[in-house]
Amino acid sequence: MTDLNESSVINVNEQPEMVAPLKFGGWLYVLSVGLIISILALVFTLISSAALLGEIDKRFNGMIITEIIFDVGFIIFMIFTATKFFARKREAPKLMQAVYIVSVVDAILSFLLLKAIAGHHPISDDAVVDIIKSVISAAIWVTYFNVSNRVKQTFLR
Repeated sequence: MTDLNESSVINVNEQPEMVAPLKFGGWLYVLSVGLIISILALVFTLISSAALLGEIDKRFNGMIITEIIFDVGFIIFMIFTATKFFARKREAPKLMQAVYIVSVVDAILSFLLLKAIAGHHPISDDAVVDIIKSVISAAIWVTYFNVSNRVKQTFLR
């Protein structure tokens, strides 16, 4: 017969120790405010895109409608992500990373639409600056969601 000491016995009735998720703190405050502001800004962008339909050359309507559809889908996705984020759900960090990546795509699409509408006329440098800001923001926050211990300890539900 084998000699079993107390440390080698496994109690199958013992529940694993549950760790309570951390509350929002640190940079997550910044992200939560940024998420809300981003949703509101995208709603205003959607409204201004819809206003363009009657004001510009009709041949660009298809492109503008495409951007409107993209923006509506992105708003829905951001609201879905925000609900997961504020509920501190486990999938929220991956959804937030997707939001930042889609923001880069949105900035590029908006630039291409503006360039097509402007034709040979010069366009503002703001569109290029928006792309650069989106890329830098995505690089910072996607990395943050991958390496932050606070994120790992907050989104546990």
